[in-house]
Amino acid sequence: MGINKKFVKDSLVYGLGSGIKKLLGFLLLPFYTRALTVGEFGVLDSLSTMTMLVTSVLGLGLETAGGFYFFKAKNQRRDIIYTLFVIRIFMFIPALVLLVFHENLSFLLFQTSEYKLAVALALALIPVNLMMSEQTRLYRLYKHPWKFSFLILLKSITNILLGIGLVVVLRYGVNGSLSARLISSTIVVAVSFLTFSRKKYSFKFRWKWAIKMLKFGFPLIWSAIAVWVLNVSDRFFLLHYSTLDEIGKYSIGSTFSQPVLFINMAVQMSFGVLFMETFFRDKDQFKEESREAAVKMYDLYLGITSVVAVIISIFSFELVGFIATKDYMPGAVAVSFLTFAHIAAQSYQLMGPGIVIAEKTWHFTWITIVCALVNIGLNFIAIPLYGFLGAAITTLFSFLIYWGLKIWVSHRYMPIDYNYLKIFVFYFLMFFIGSLIPLCKYLNLVELRWWYYLVLSCAGITLPFLFRLISVKQVVKMVKLGKDRIIG
Repeated sequence: MGINKKFVKDSLVYGLGSGIKKLLGFLLLPFYTRALTVGEFGVLDSLSTMTMLVTSVLGLGLETAGGFYFFKAKNQRRDIIYTLFVIRIFMFIPALVLLVFHENLSFLLFQTSEYKLAVALALALIPVNLMMSEQTRLYRLYKHPWKFSFLILLKSITNILLGIGLVVVLRYGVNGSLSARLISSTIVVAVSFLTFSRKKYSFKFRWKWAIKMLKFGFPLIWSAIAVWVLNVSDRFFLLHYSTLDEIGKYSIGSTFSQPVLFINMAVQMSFGVLFMETFFRDKDQFKEESREAAVKMYDLYLGITSVVAVIISIFSFELVGFIATKDYMPGAVAVSFLTFAHIAAQSYQLMGPGIVIAEKTWHFTWITIVCALVNIGLNFIAIPLYGFLGAAITTLFSFLIYWGLKIWVSHRYMPIDYNYLKIFVFYFLMFFIGSLIPLCKYLNLVELRWWYYLVLSCAGITLPFLFRLISVKQVVKMVKLGKDRIIG
């Protein structure tokens, strides 16, 4: 089976699980946006931002380290994953210690103790999230995409049922939403451990592998912090310079950019495993098969994902208006900036394998720190002037810088013949097409006609074929493969 076919096949199944999860999440939106105020939606987003930071730090970069050594040490895989499991358990201790300071954190974030229970629930989610990451990673390493999809589906259904019950019916607000996440994640971790992952462990802790993985992952901690700054620190700038309502609007824009993010998740899950397998199997001195595979998979990713981003962006105001209330409508203008920021983020993941292959993970640290500092500096300027839209613009700009720096460094260790001019011209042209209507609508620049939507949508769908990123033949094959894989 060709590398593109494997890539599409695995991505479709991983995408099915992630897609259903996002779809069910969208089903909650009409309930949540009516049961929660825009400000309460902002509180949820701010707490998610906080837990993401702590989870990134306590993750110790072991996600990447574990995956790398899993493929490198073929005969000791069970020892490696169990050693990683034990390290994860020890990370529960600092996570739970933070619970003592939940009231202080409520004051720090929101200048009130009103949300102290919500902060405590968010902190309790951190160790559960660490174990959730540990459990789902095993399905990818052992190539069980259908079991992975079932696990995600179980979590999503449990979360949506609990969310409706606690938030909509019982009116527990922010606390109800966080409780639903905590309970559903805990159930899934328990089910996964009892039915699958415990059978993969050797139950032998190996200091040798622990030291190797921690050494490999340590530079990635700082990288994770900097990525957090790039991704979500703008919420805290909005908290300081603006209001919870602004965060709520920004959050709704982020929510409607999620379809691109779930494609990214599916692609990352399949790409990492496929590329590492191809690389370590490739006996050629110059790794030509691996380089060619990287180019093919990236072109396919960029061509398909950019079309999704354009369509979502063009109709962002209509989508937000249909699912949420009018109070959330302004947030739609952020969708185009955030969807293309997600594409830039995944592009530097797919186009920069050389750094990981060379085991030079310290490059991630300085690159992300530089970009994080740029992001912080721009947020000081843009957010006081433009609020949540300023946050969206700086996010996109910062990820573009990260993308450029990472592929420049990666090229030094593993040169890959990407057509950079074609890629960047295509990317910015698609961004222009996707952002034109939302910006016009937000700024009330022109009266929009229905044919504007039609022309721009057709242009967005056609460009990937004109730039030869994808072909009609590939699309037909993907449709057939999807039917065979999902229905057959």
